[in-house]
Amino acid sequence: MTSVANLQIRNGLLTALSPDDLSLLAPHLREVVLLPGDLLHRPGEKIEQVYFLQSGIVSLMAVLKGGTHVETASIGREGAVGTIEGFGSLHAFTSARVQVAGSALRMPGPIFRRTIDDSASLKESINHYHMSVMAHVQQVTACNALHDLTSRLARILLLAADRCADDIQLSQESLAEMLGVRRSSVTAAAAILRGEGAIEYRRAVIKILDREKLRNMVCECYSTIRHTIDVGFNTHPPADVWA
Repeated sequence: MTSVANLQIRNGLLTALSPDDLSLLAPHLREVVLLPGDLLHRPGEKIEQVYFLQSGIVSLMAVLKGGTHVETASIGREGAVGTIEGFGSLHAFTSARVQVAGSALRMPGPIFRRTIDDSASLKESINHYHMSVMAHVQQVTACNALHDLTSRLARILLLAADRCADDIQLSQESLAEMLGVRRSSVTAAAAILRGEGAIEYRRAVIKILDREKLRNMVCECYSTIRHTIDVGFNTHPPADVWA
């Protein structure tokens, strides 16, 4: 059995839990590697596993009948994927796709649900997290509808850099999928950011050269999403929830 002492926990949601609640989850957590393109679940599938991200980025993607994808929220090491399983035998509404390689602490969904039922405080903590994810989804929806592609791309890049590093391993194909646009549109938007000296890119690696310039080009949704994620920890996120 795994104990809290034996785990190297870098996930913000887990580290924000009380010691008692964390000890309920720890025996069932196993570290797994996440590779770009991995699908943690698909729309309509029963959620079998819960993933507490340690590193990397997972996109929650809405999938249309024609096969078009668009990101509705992104999860980094501050959060988790599949925790809705704790509130009933549910099926996924979105696709959860790994965009940036990393790792996660994984546990079976049915065990997570039983654990939630055993702790009112754990259930409350997960509920707060779900509220922040819902706010994240709503903000991204508004952003996709109202803001130009360059500022939306800047939002994705800043959130990725906050979670990982200034060198982001994201291809323009992946960015196009996340933004729900053609690759050529991403190329044009990235060229604007590069022309301002904010970023550089080569072979599926985007390097942020000047965060201040990127912040000057991003829409209000970046700071709003950062705030909604912090609210998911009852307004007291762990100090190192962001990389």
